Order: sequence, then C-alpha cells, then structure tokens
Amino acid sequence: MTKRYSHGLTSLVSYTWSKSIDETSGVRTQDSDTLFSQDGNCMRCERGPSSFDNRHRFVFSGLYDLPFGKGKSVDIKNPFVNAVLGGWQLGSIVTWRSGFPINPSAGVNRANTNINVDRPNGYRRQPVPL
Repeated sequence: MTKRYSHGLTSLVSYTWSKSIDETSGVRTQDSDTLFSQDGNCMRCERGPSSFDNRHRFVFSGLYDLPFGKGKSVDIKNPFVNAVLGGWQLGSIVTWRSGFPINPSAGVNRANTNINVDRPNGYRRQPVPL
C-alpha cells in the first residue's frame, strides 16, 4: 500500500504472510540447524519448516523530499549551489518479522553417528514412569 502525501512525503506499508516447507534447507547450514540428515536413507524424514521460513513480515518505509532546490519552498537560484544542496530526499525503512524456526536437540547421540546430537521424537509417546 503506497500513499503520497502533500509537501513531498510518501509512505509505503507492506505485510506478507507465508509458509515454506521443504526437506533439505536445514541440512549443511552453519547456524542452529544440523549439518547432516538424521537418516541418510530417508531425506523425506527431514520434512519440516524451511530454515528460511518467515511467517510474518511487516515493512514500513517513508520518503521525504527536502524543501531545498529550484522550484521548492527554499528556492535556490544559483545553479552550482542548487546542484549541491537541491534535490535531496530523506528516507527510512523499518522491518518487523517473526523469527526463523529452530531445531531442538535431545542433547545426546544415541545413534552413534558422531555427527551431531539426536533430535527429539515429537510423535512417539514416552512411557510415563510409575
């Protein structure tokens, strides 16, 4: 959404809602994701939110034409001074977004792969100790 106001002020507002799911964007990266798949024979098992998944993104930008220069509020008659001081704009961009997904770890390597720690199993119920 763009709005042009009087006296050289312009604003732009945008909002994006998205969802990205894949199998391999979190493999072989260097931040919070694992460096290898948990099962090399089942890449489909890695399916989940992409490492670049951003659900909500709101961007606001503003632009203001400064009133200095030929034909503006502060008219500059000298061509050299007008070339140096005239025609400037002041702008800003502000972005708010939700965070990237994380891969929690179980803190142990029960698979004995010497690659990384195991990830928790979110689907299997664990027996409750009596």
